[in-house]
Amino acid sequence: MEIVKVIKPLEVTKALPAFGYEIPKSIREIVSRGGSAAGYSAVSNYLGCPERSRLYSLGVRPKPKAKIVSPDDDIVDDVEDARVWGSIIHALRATRLAYGQDRTLQLIEELDLSFEDKLKLQNIWLIYDSQFPLMEEPFKYLGVEVQVVTNIALPGAPECLRSVIYDSVIYVPDANGNNALFSFECKTSARSGENQFSQYMPQFMSQTAFWNANPYLVERYGPMRGVVIDAVIKTKVPKCERLGPKYVSTRMQQRALEYARLPESIVFPIGPDGAYPRMLHTCWGRYSPCEMIGLCHEDAHGDYVVNGENLR
Repeated sequence: MEIVKVIKPLEVTKALPAFGYEIPKSIREIVSRGGSAAGYSAVSNYLGCPERSRLYSLGVRPKPKAKIVSPDDDIVDDVEDARVWGSIIHALRATRLAYGQDRTLQLIEELDLSFEDKLKLQNIWLIYDSQFPLMEEPFKYLGVEVQVVTNIALPGAPECLRSVIYDSVIYVPDANGNNALFSFECKTSARSGENQFSQYMPQFMSQTAFWNANPYLVERYGPMRGVVIDAVIKTKVPKCERLGPKYVSTRMQQRALEYARLPESIVFPIGPDGAYPRMLHTCWGRYSPCEMIGLCHEDAHGDYVVNGENLR
């Protein structure tokens, strides 16, 4: 069963693309780039609530809140949504790695953000650059914001493609001068310390497992050992930390692959209205309710759009 509606068919990755990054021109472009087409999030969303996954794959979204964007000047007043803020941080980080600190600060000025948010972002990247100057980086960067697609099917089974967008892929020199391969993940948090990022361990397991299940990448670049965290702490005075590495064992990778293959073997019933099961236990999450509650529970079609058009 498909876990996502993929517009462009996925193909197994055999080599990383040339190092670079397409600089976005607006906040909307940053947000619209989205995540990995068939990665850990897609799998977990599908298994958590198949109907929410189906609606998202069809392009159904809540109508934008009027307070976020000014209709007069199209400037984002406050970057309150954690996902939007995280996407902006990722885009700025990728720009810095590909084109340097000056181009990053220039991009902040170009984005349709409020004056206050621009100041916050400038402050973050000035602090980041003072702690981790590009010219003194201990890592060798192989790629930034690159998608990798791997066939994780068991031998003899039909193809099962899963994907990862790595924030960056790096070589880390060890004590003997040898290079060890890691995923270098950018994360934002309101607090510092490794415990704040333990919730991402399933994602880290999947990133490592999908890479090592791809024989082309392992042969060309070597096996991936785990994940290093590049953390931006959103305190009043921002902090920037590098945590880890978090090593991912062979057994943990096996668990991640088993989980990622589940959508191919679990068959959910389809209702008379064409909807997949609505998993009540995921409707009200720990941090916020599902965005689809109005549609699933109240048939509030007027509050939603599909691919930007009113939902009918």
